[in-house]
Amino acid sequence: MTPSTATPAPLAEVVEYTDPGCIWSWSSEPLLRWLRARYGDQLAWRRVFGVQVDDLARTHPGRDPVADAEEFRAGWLEVAAHTRAPVTARLAWMHSSTLPASRAAKAAEAQGPLVAEAVLRRLREAVFVGGEPADSDARVAAALRGLARGSADAGALRSLARGSADVGALRGLARGSADADVALRGIPALDLDRLLVDAVSARVAAALEADWAQTRRPRAEVIGRTGAGPNPGAAKPDGEHLRYGFPTLVVRGSGGERVLAGWQAPLAHAALLEEAAPELVARAQPEPAAVLLERHGSLTEPELELLTSDGAAGLPADAVRVETATTPLWRSAAEAAAIAAGAARSEAPA
Repeated sequence: MTPSTATPAPLAEVVEYTDPGCIWSWSSEPLLRWLRARYGDQLAWRRVFGVQVDDLARTHPGRDPVADAEEFRAGWLEVAAHTRAPVTARLAWMHSSTLPASRAAKAAEAQGPLVAEAVLRRLREAVFVGGEPADSDARVAAALRGLARGSADAGALRSLARGSADVGALRGLARGSADADVALRGIPALDLDRLLVDAVSARVAAALEADWAQTRRPRAEVIGRTGAGPNPGAAKPDGEHLRYGFPTLVVRGSGGERVLAGWQAPLAHAALLEEAAPELVARAQPEPAAVLLERHGSLTEPELELLTSDGAAGLPADAVRVETATTPLWRSAAEAAAIAAGAARSEAPA
């Protein structure tokens, strides 16, 4: 008989509660990349986007997204003092809502895990590295344009920003210009046109509504949770509700369920995962920095330390170092060129 080549069934289900604009979620990217690399396809991983900020005017009445941006950034700097996450030296505006970015991240999942990972990462970098949160459909398009081959029609972009664009204008956001002959890094199968339309679809709206509700049904383990450190992982008050703190992982396996919440050492999270699924086998070994930079497009300093075998010394000579107010981030030359090209096209006159 011919041996089966079917992929083995996952040993554990991981549900990640998160938000594209959450500083703790951004800070936890190294840890979550490490867990996914360590256990690979032994985990079935699903993201639930909890929408941290529905409407800034409601959650922070009297606060202005532009005038008070520095006050919000100061809170991020306090977190980064513990996590060493990159934080922009200047925040142009605080996101008025994380719903547009959440819609885009949810829509990206229909295009496969590589696209979904790249889109979420770029949306986070737009906030915490670029200082320009993607808090509208137009700003989502601007943040993601470098992931596709092509540029947006500036007139359609302005129409969308005014709230007057239709689906045709959304498609225009993703069209390439006639002189777009620069080879961009791109992401396999990324269709920005499709993503922008899907992001405002009824299907994605219903999925996010379900995510919002699920996030606001936290398990008993995190309600009133206390512990050492800056973030013990307790459920957060959210209007009339409680919600999971971001990020929180709920793991289900043959050993039962475990909740991985708060800021903890990587091995502490791994131990809880293996309690939930004792059959899990740690497989991944650190890889060269050059390999990971080519794969992911960007790496932070904590990611270099946690995920690579040779750290910053192993980065290729053409890696682009991006300074922030805290720790640097490195981009591959192709990734940096793609972002620069996308930004230039965003600024092009109509």
